[in-house]
Amino acid sequence: MLSKLSIYLSIYLSIYLFLLLIIPDIHIYKSYITKSTGGNPFGWLWFIPSVILLFALVWILLSSREALAAQHLIGTFTITYMVIVLPKTIFMICSLLDLPLKYLFKWQIQPFSWLGIILGTGIMLMVLYGAIWGKTRFNVKQVTFASPDLPAAFDGYRIAQISDIHTGSWNGDRATLQKAVDLINAQQTDLIVFTGDIVNTKASELEPFENILAQLKAPDGVFSILGNHDYGPYHNWPTTEAQDQNIRDVQNKQASMGWQLLNNDHVILKRATDSIALIGVENNGEPPFSQYSDLPKAMEGTEQCSFKLLLTLRTDAGKYSTRTSTSCWRVTPTPCNSPSDDFPRPNSCTQNGVGSIWKVNKVCTSTSGWDISDECPCVSVHGRKSRSSR
Repeated sequence: MLSKLSIYLSIYLSIYLFLLLIIPDIHIYKSYITKSTGGNPFGWLWFIPSVILLFALVWILLSSREALAAQHLIGTFTITYMVIVLPKTIFMICSLLDLPLKYLFKWQIQPFSWLGIILGTGIMLMVLYGAIWGKTRFNVKQVTFASPDLPAAFDGYRIAQISDIHTGSWNGDRATLQKAVDLINAQQTDLIVFTGDIVNTKASELEPFENILAQLKAPDGVFSILGNHDYGPYHNWPTTEAQDQNIRDVQNKQASMGWQLLNNDHVILKRATDSIALIGVENNGEPPFSQYSDLPKAMEGTEQCSFKLLLTLRTDAGKYSTRTSTSCWRVTPTPCNSPSDDFPRPNSCTQNGVGSIWKVNKVCTSTSGWDISDECPCVSVHGRKSRSSR
């Protein structure tokens, strides 16, 4: 049974990809190819890569996706599409900037077109590097967060956060994922948290990697939440029951790996006489994405904890509100360039990697004089005082 989400995404995505595929090709053909070939019929060969991509796009949209090979094809198509289309699009945009210079100022040179060639080539090389080499170059980013609400016993507490493993995209590459797991364990953190999207679509994607991911260990355990992909909304399920069973399989496999899922639930972490609450919510999406989160339910029973950590895949935490007068803290990748009164700018900002290590300090630092990049998407911890539900 094809979900409404799949239908919406297929329609919107196909229109967008088609326009992005054909418009730059037509512009470049009319502005450059016809002039350089003198109208030679061989000029039509320019469209061959785009025609192949168009047929691949139609095949993907119409296929049943029953085989995991279809998922692999989607990944290959995405990389190929970006390598071919993005440079053309950038060149088209830059070349259009040359038109005023050409017709108003009669310039014979085309500086923006040359800039487009340079930028387009750079983008193509970046995509190829990321697809071939970059995906296996894991980085551990150290982030120190300070709060006056942190119990003294948790001063210096270290958390490893990992997210979006998408095991279906690893094509059975167990050695590389083993490398990532060894790197995470080498950090010797007190707690490990996984913030969603362990699969692309099917629970069976986890099978080649279960014993590897089960090796993740921390003194206070490994806790996880579900992401939008973990509910399987991008697959043509024969029945609703089949999709529900797949969700249960994802949950059961994580349990067999020794991970504890926090589905709108919490756990109290204790050290000596102090404690903090680790809260996890299910996916918190806007239509057409799934919305299963229930923060009030997840927080029930945490009133005695003055410090709380919230795990969520979504980065727009402003949608969350609490019903208590204590502080609620969120651990998740989030943009650094959107501070607000509810979310003061974090004390440190680093690029997100496979493993992100959080060191939580009791000492409070000033919220002025930031020495971080305002533009970088980063891993951070944001804190806010609670307010009544909207």
